[in-house]
Amino acid sequence: MISQGQNRTRELLNCCKAGNDLVSKLPSENQRCLLEVLYLGNRAVAHPDDGGLDHKTGKDGMTVAINTVLDWLTTKKAQWPALATVPKQFLEPIK
Repeated sequence: MISQGQNRTRELLNCCKAGNDLVSKLPSENQRCLLEVLYLGNRAVAHPDDGGLDHKTGKDGMTVAINTVLDWLTTKKAQWPALATVPKQFLEPIK
């Protein structure tokens, strides 16, 4: 279980098996928000019977996390040709 302490973001980052290098390059608040949202998603999908979806993110954190992923997707369009079929409005950041 992830602690509630000062090193929570570091603990969450240590759980990343793939993409750690990408997350590490983000500003600390973007790292925190993205990792909290991923943690919440994992708990909700993989451990729904555990209850107590323990996360430290709110509306702003969710928006930061979504915008981070959208930014990654748009910067990788050349490497992932299938993204060219996604309507542009679906890749625009949330304001």
